[in-house]
Amino acid sequence: APWLKPDRNDKNVAPAEMQAYVNTRIDSLQLLYRAGGNLNVLRTLISAGYPVIVEKGVQPDEEKGWMGHYLLLTGYDDGNLRFTSQDSYSGPNVPVGYAELDADWQAFNRMFIVIYPEIDQEAVLSLLGDRADETHSYELALETGRQESIRDPNNAFAWHNLGSSLGYFGEYRSAAAAFDQARAIGLAWRMLWYQTEMYQAYFNVGRYNDVVNLASSTLDTAPNLEESYFWRASARYALGDVDGAIADFRKALEYNANFEDAKQALYEIVPDS
Repeated sequence: APWLKPDRNDKNVAPAEMQAYVNTRIDSLQLLYRAGGNLNVLRTLISAGYPVIVEKGVQPDEEKGWMGHYLLLTGYDDGNLRFTSQDSYSGPNVPVGYAELDADWQAFNRMFIVIYPEIDQEAVLSLLGDRADETHSYELALETGRQESIRDPNNAFAWHNLGSSLGYFGEYRSAAAAFDQARAIGLAWRMLWYQTEMYQAYFNVGRYNDVVNLASSTLDTAPNLEESYFWRASARYALGDVDGAIADFRKALEYNANFEDAKQALYEIVPDS
């Protein structure tokens, strides 16, 4: 916890952060995460003895509103069309229906995480099939995003997923257009707590003011999001606001001293920092 979440009130620990921790600090284990999952890949992994973490949306009540949530899946029941989950919010052995899970999972581009003994790597990659390759997993996610945005053009999550997958392939102009569509439909206000691909797309097409405004609005809802400080800093630097960029990079590192991208960016501006 002190490494992954040095700020106890941090709103998000990303899959990449979890991977960096497990793969560099735990001798016997490896962590792999992929976008573009489906129910079959979850069942395949669980059946082989590898519990799966999924990143999904949840709305516990109207007052708290929509938020991101990790859920550990440890079993499944095809007869009743449901998984068995270990839920840090709701408790142990909570059943969740296949359809319900998939609907909530869509909000995170169907990202899944599997942790396994290092000696089992070849077995896990074999179970993943085409999704063993990260690029191919995003190709599958991209196709799903295209299909779902066509089938349900008023689904903001489908457009957001499309933007995220396009951004993975460096198609930032198309990604930005997809994110614009998602925002026009209406995304949950916490979305940028968890997924920052929108910042990346807008930054890479030169929409620096949009990045600054989005990051500022997001930080108004939670002032300890190191990723939002990082992207606001990057956009401020691109706009010529060097002092603002330095302050934001330092703020990102204040909340998470392990944030390597922020360290490197700050060092490039202030080498003796």
